Amino acid sequence: MDERGSTLGQADVEAIVRAYLGRMARRYSPLLGALLVLILLATLIPSRSQPVNNAAGSQAAAAGSNEVPDGGTGVGGGTSGNVAASSSGAGTATGGAASTSAAITPPAAAGSRGGARSGVACAPGVRQVKWTVYAPLCVPRYTGNNGGTRYRGVTKDKIIAFYRRDRSAQDTAINAALGSANLDDNKYIADLQTYISFFNKQFELYGRRVELVVYDGQGDYLNEDQGLDQGQAQADAQHAVDINGFVDATFPLKGSYPFWQALADRKAITLGPTGFPQGWYQERSPFWYSSFPTGTGVASWLSMMVCRRMAHMKPSFAGDASFSLQNRVFGLVHPDNPEYKEISSFLLSQLAKCGVKLAANISYTFNVATMGNQSASVAAQLKGAMVSTALCYCDPVFPIFLANSADSQDYHPEWWMPGWGDAQAQNLPRDQWIHAVVIGGKYPAKKDDEAYKVFKLIKPNAEPTGPYYAVAYGIMLLLYDALQQAGPNLTPATFQNGWFGLGSISGPAGTLEWKPGHFSPIVSAPLAWWDPNATSNFNGSQGAYQPCERTKFFPFDFDRASEWGSGQLRCFGK
Repeated sequence: MDERGSTLGQADVEAIVRAYLGRMARRYSPLLGALLVLILLATLIPSRSQPVNNAAGSQAAAAGSNEVPDGGTGVGGGTSGNVAASSSGAGTATGGAASTSAAITPPAAAGSRGGARSGVACAPGVRQVKWTVYAPLCVPRYTGNNGGTRYRGVTKDKIIAFYRRDRSAQDTAINAALGSANLDDNKYIADLQTYISFFNKQFELYGRRVELVVYDGQGDYLNEDQGLDQGQAQADAQHAVDINGFVDATFPLKGSYPFWQALADRKAITLGPTGFPQGWYQERSPFWYSSFPTGTGVASWLSMMVCRRMAHMKPSFAGDASFSLQNRVFGLVHPDNPEYKEISSFLLSQLAKCGVKLAANISYTFNVATMGNQSASVAAQLKGAMVSTALCYCDPVFPIFLANSADSQDYHPEWWMPGWGDAQAQNLPRDQWIHAVVIGGKYPAKKDDEAYKVFKLIKPNAEPTGPYYAVAYGIMLLLYDALQQAGPNLTPATFQNGWFGLGSISGPAGTLEWKPGHFSPIVSAPLAWWDPNATSNFNGSQGAYQPCERTKFFPFDFDRASEWGSGQLRCFGK
């Protein structure tokens, strides 16, 4: 039933889902706009895929076999010695090698005095640009020989980023439902180009500039994530190689596990994979990174929330008062694909350490056609196990069905799930979601949105072309950070050195950490509750997430568990 008491039929719910399949992209809030939705844990639709084995991962990690060897470490691991380059062409699937025999000119040390490309006067501790704290230490303007072609897609004057303009059979219905707010590749690419053009002038790329090459993909990204169109995903990844692509700039929701895996197999870098177990990034190193949290990070966060702030305590925000008569009883709901199964196993092992045993552990299959029946069964199992606190480690679509099924069965527990954003929560039944907390925060107003402020710095008299400009900003900022830190000898190996070498930076989005093993720099996240009476900064509609505990960021790292404090969660305006 909805908040007015009317029953939602299958067609009604499917209409909501069709609209949301486009609107889900809004979960990507600005990277630096208070870290609202940078605490996501999974791609839109769980992939129906199998993990690669360690042997395959090791083979993928051997990208350096055709790279120019390092001759010394400059800024962020870039070459600073006399590196003799081989001349073995630069367009092959193995990555290609350098085509010049001249020695690479080492860059000035980061933080040394001199003028930067951005106009900043470099000095110890000064960042490359003034408009964000999340930038590398300043590097004086580079002159000299950058070594020419260092890898496929890295020439004397260019770094080729590629964008797969994808499509799906469901796009027509999605776009019809969204109208002017639809996910339009062309609009997103226009905003991407705006940031790229600006960043090329601001960051030190050692004589190179990023050039975006857009191509039309053959695969259906939604089908790929459900185990279909695997051949098309491979063909699209091969096309990226054929155009000498170095790094993937595709909108993350238009990617898929098969596409990202195919890129790793072909030794191309991507920042798209989101929410996978830590080991999956390690197995595909140095090619996989994430602008958003890893699944392992979020599972660690959830386990500490349960163990330190919920376990062995009575439910404090359940919709059914009878639940408050005894300590919390936990149940877990998650998709049945391999990465979620691995993450759920990790979560269970952590919960066991604080004496929490799940009363229900239920998986479901991502198939919209069967979600009505599946959600009814899941709700019945949770209710039958007397679960007071349902942990829905779910994609953004299934909770729409599950919360309505819970309503129809008069089941009103406490809820937790990833913070899929205000737009998604506005589609959930009010009488259920007023009893929910999420990993997430409040959507920022434009005046506090760094992505918007930087866009206006570039184009004072214009507005972003599409609604997802903040995604472009956040991903490009991470990309350019690593490119600068990598130095002039740019290869996947030095890119990874650059990514891991940025260190810790604190700012409005909390502390981000680029350290060895951190394939995502997101290491903490806020907690939020659903206020149905608040006005959303995202779309101006009624209903918005509000911060718990004064926007405190809670860590993913178990070594910092004490920062979680103790006692009941303080949310719901308390």
